[in-house]
Amino acid sequence: MSATSNNIFDILIPEDKEEMIKQGDADAKLIQDQWYYGFLSDEEKSRLLVQHWMKIVDQVETKIKKIYKEQVDKEVINDFYMLTESGARGKVSNLAHI
Repeated sequence: MSATSNNIFDILIPEDKEEMIKQGDADAKLIQDQWYYGFLSDEEKSRLLVQHWMKIVDQVETKIKKIYKEQVDKEVINDFYMLTESGARGKVSNLAHI
C-alpha cells in the first residue's frame, strides 16, 4: 500500500477509557498518600506509580485491539488498524495515548 487516508473518526476509543483513567487517578492518589505518610520511600513511590500507569495503558491497549478485531471480524477495515497491525508505521500504544 502506498498511502492511506485517515480521519478522526477512524480512531476508536474504548467507551470506558475515561472511567479507567479516573480509577487510575484514585489509585495513584492512594500511592501518593502512602508515600506522604512515610509508608513508601521515594523509589518505591516512583516504581509503583510507573507500574500502575503501565497497567492502565496495557488495559486500554487491550480494549483498543479488541475493538479493532471486532471490526475486522465484521469485515470493516480501518486504516489505523492496518497501520498498527502491519508493524510498518505505528503501534496500538500510539492510539492508547489519544
